[in-house]
Amino acid sequence: MRRDRFFILLAMTLALPISLLSAAQTLIENGGFETGVPEPWVFIGNGSLISIEARTGNHAGYLADEGDSMEQTITGLSPDTTYILSGWAKIEKFSSGSVVIGVKGYGGPTLDGGVQGKSYERVTHTFTTGPSSTSAVIYCYRNFGGQAFCDDFELTRQTSAEPTPERVLIWSEEFDGDRLNESIWSYELGYIRNQELQTYTNNSKNVRVENGNLILEAHAENVDGFAYTSGSVETIGKFDFQYGRVDVRAAIPIGQGIWPAIWTLGSDFPQVNWPHSGEIDIMEHINAEPLLHGTIHYSDANRNHQSIGQFTTVNPTDLQAFHIYSIEWDAEKIRWFLDDVQFAEVDITSADMTEFHQPHYLKLNLAIGGSWPGPPDQTTVFPARYLIDYIRVYTLTEHSVYLPLLVD
Repeated sequence: MRRDRFFILLAMTLALPISLLSAAQTLIENGGFETGVPEPWVFIGNGSLISIEARTGNHAGYLADEGDSMEQTITGLSPDTTYILSGWAKIEKFSSGSVVIGVKGYGGPTLDGGVQGKSYERVTHTFTTGPSSTSAVIYCYRNFGGQAFCDDFELTRQTSAEPTPERVLIWSEEFDGDRLNESIWSYELGYIRNQELQTYTNNSKNVRVENGNLILEAHAENVDGFAYTSGSVETIGKFDFQYGRVDVRAAIPIGQGIWPAIWTLGSDFPQVNWPHSGEIDIMEHINAEPLLHGTIHYSDANRNHQSIGQFTTVNPTDLQAFHIYSIEWDAEKIRWFLDDVQFAEVDITSADMTEFHQPHYLKLNLAIGGSWPGPPDQTTVFPARYLIDYIRVYTLTEHSVYLPLLVD
């Protein structure tokens, strides 16, 4: 079957909206801690200001122990009004763990987003106050692991000059048939990566389309020397895209050693291999942890592997119901969303990040064990079933987007 590549030009301009965040007056007092005293921030636990590890200026917030936090109550907000919070955080250089920046008490659900990096990463949240809410609590919380640092908080009111990008659907997979569409999808087969414990198969027990869902199902069974079987599919050589928004509605299994993912690789992966192709992890969840991850992987100018990962806290049991996992990807940033609430953002304008300015293809898989989650144990329930209801790819019409497709 011959396939011809063609290009669709979607949208008319390369111009990106200029963020007003830095230009607007911040509503947070002492957001960079440059007064040299914590007020009006309140430290809970063993936290303080320090004169080292600042991102800018001379001071940063320091959280010494697991569970420490710092917070500021912002008053004088307007009801039914949208605000943008941003802050920067990192963990100590020779440790592991995570630190969370969030907002609560504004008349809506608590929003938080975390980082695990050893250099400062920015976390942003957009929230709308309730109909009678005039305040919000901004916080930084050391989730677990090593010492953590926070700095440079800003809170601004969103203005009408910051338009919401219009989405135009340009590709979707609804899984409405009774079998996997192999003109779009290919199976991964065998052992692939990450010291995982499964072999991937094209057996309908592991990969099938049923009742409007793609089902990837893992079984505890000995096949080809492996203790588990599971499913993984990808659009390599059949569908790829560059920039835009991706929505995936899915219900994931939880349990020790269970690792479902939605991700992309650069379309040049067969030629350059990983991580030089770049990788965007739209969603990863391991075990029964209360963390949902969004990550990028790439190679720097010296061809060394680099990664930037952020997360949001979740009730893992809730993830067994359907949720929408999304990214918005343009020439400047990648943003991650859970049920349309942003929880992470990464700047991709660095000269080292050329991997994210080229087409990528999609991957869906359910891994068992491996170097990150560890193996299943006696609490793990099999079969483990991962359901994907749909995948929808949109262009954001404020950008010029060339979308390469492979079609019959």
